[in-house]
Amino acid sequence: MIQKKDMTEIQLLSDKALESEFAKAYKVYTIPRFIILNPEGNIVDANAPFPSNPKLKELLNELDL
Repeated sequence: MIQKKDMTEIQLLSDKALESEFAKAYKVYTIPRFIILNPEGNIVDANAPFPSNPKLKELLNELDL
């Protein structure tokens, strides 16, 4: 699906995703989970809207990322 939809965002998938070090570090408890990180790798929004949600664009514009 990622290739078919030409999704360029970083996509992480694992059969044990919720047990991974990434999930622990970024407090991921549910999937799918959308997180906005700044260029330094810090969490800006741990509960970001889905990419299809128009509010995401508004949020990114407000954050100036």
